[in-house]
Amino acid sequence: PGSTLFPYTTLFRSFSIQEWEGGQTGESQKTCHSIEYVRAKQFILKNNLFYILFGFVIFSTVPLQAHVNDTLLIPEIKLVASRTGYFREDIQQLHIDTSLLSRRFSQNLGEILLLVAPIGVNAYGATGALTTLSVRGTSSSQTSVLWNGVPINSLTSGIADLSLVPASSFNSITLSYGTSGALAGSGTFGGTLELNRYPAWGAASTVKILTEAGSFKHFAGGVDLETGTAGFRYNLNAFCQNSKNNFSFIDKQKIGFPLENQDHNRLINNGFLQNLSWKLRKGNTLEAGAWYQVKNKEVPALMGDYGQSLREQTDSTLKIYLKWKKTGHSWSISATSAYLYDYLRFLDASLDSDGHYTLDSRISTRQGYFDLSGRSYLTRYLTFDLGLNLALLSADVRSYNDPVNEFRTNLIGGLKYAKGPFIMNASFRLHHNPFQKMVPLPSWGVKYSFSKNRSWIRANISAKYRLPGFNDKYWQPGGNPNLRPEQGWGMNLGGGWNIFSDPAGKPILTLENSLYSIHVNQWIQWIPGDGFWSPVN
Repeated sequence: PGSTLFPYTTLFRSFSIQEWEGGQTGESQKTCHSIEYVRAKQFILKNNLFYILFGFVIFSTVPLQAHVNDTLLIPEIKLVASRTGYFREDIQQLHIDTSLLSRRFSQNLGEILLLVAPIGVNAYGATGALTTLSVRGTSSSQTSVLWNGVPINSLTSGIADLSLVPASSFNSITLSYGTSGALAGSGTFGGTLELNRYPAWGAASTVKILTEAGSFKHFAGGVDLETGTAGFRYNLNAFCQNSKNNFSFIDKQKIGFPLENQDHNRLINNGFLQNLSWKLRKGNTLEAGAWYQVKNKEVPALMGDYGQSLREQTDSTLKIYLKWKKTGHSWSISATSAYLYDYLRFLDASLDSDGHYTLDSRISTRQGYFDLSGRSYLTRYLTFDLGLNLALLSADVRSYNDPVNEFRTNLIGGLKYAKGPFIMNASFRLHHNPFQKMVPLPSWGVKYSFSKNRSWIRANISAKYRLPGFNDKYWQPGGNPNLRPEQGWGMNLGGGWNIFSDPAGKPILTLENSLYSIHVNQWIQWIPGDGFWSPVN
């Protein structure tokens, strides 16, 4: 009104963001994990002062012309979330602060989680020893760890050793409590721990060199490289660690409580992770990643032991994945393939009466993984997701007598309704393998937000299961090939409140409470039998 140059202004939006979530890799770089169906929206500007400011911005950024357009076209943006990321508003989540990861680059993920999460972290010895995770009172094998959506729990034991996860190699670590079995598959009674490294599109190239020295002859170093162009990004994170851990301690299991020196406790840990991302034409993107690591840990003698320990354990892993995505105006499709190789050797170099090592145990496992998923934005508020998951698993373990192989298939579907402050998720999974009947797994949850998303309530109920590990079925003596999968369900009810936020709306202080119930049937437990232990339901 009163302006001949700007009688009205119309702004066409070619996208609308439903939710921001995930890692922030720069001051202005964020990862958007979900979008609404592409749609135009029109609004009228009615404030005279806004017209003046808006006109000033236009004249300061656009060359003076005889005719000034009154319509601004914003380029279309399409961003697609993973299945577990897209359907998880109805469960409690904990996002690890990335600044903490860079400050403690030499620590493994178990040591980081011990500082920030209300969960159980069990470390069996000094730094570098086996470290496992227990969420909400469940066992270590009932929480699934995912690397770029690929499960990396051990095939043999079913657990994930967090001492083998270099926390600083990732810019997004999310702990989801009580994730449904429909979304994440086997072993989610406690939840899921998701590890991702997202590309920093648009950010400047950076190189970080990190060094660390400490007591007991501890030395560590690392380098983090991030570079690329508008259509290509590359990241390399390499690390090395050598810690003798020769601390002194009072051995209260020996007569006189002598002061002992721990002289067989060295940790050597070296490896790297690298990630590549390409933006191709016609809505295609391509991602690739590799993770290689070797860890050697000397196993010290037990307290009260007068002999010299000659035991040590070597772990090595090679993980590779390749992912292709294509997005359309109201749909997306993605395909992920991965290869995982893990090797473990436990050696007791003391000799027996025949001059052989007392113990020389070697375990090698291989996993081939493929996931195909499609998503359709049926309406502005309704989304449908469908996926097929295939896994070929093999293990070569001396105690199994023979190499073993398994083939597993999963059909996964999901439905989301999101309108304003209300979100509803429903999902299902059909799992099949040659040894058990097909198991249907449903899940349903809702979330409702108040006060412009400053507070919320949510509820979720889902079926869960866990397949027996290879050790449970094939270890000799004691393995039980007739074991049934663990089955049950979980319920979550909770709410939260962002008490204080900064001017940009980022929460500073948040209060959140959850009530949960977990029911497990056919829980697999090892019990003593006739001369050896054996697992039973």
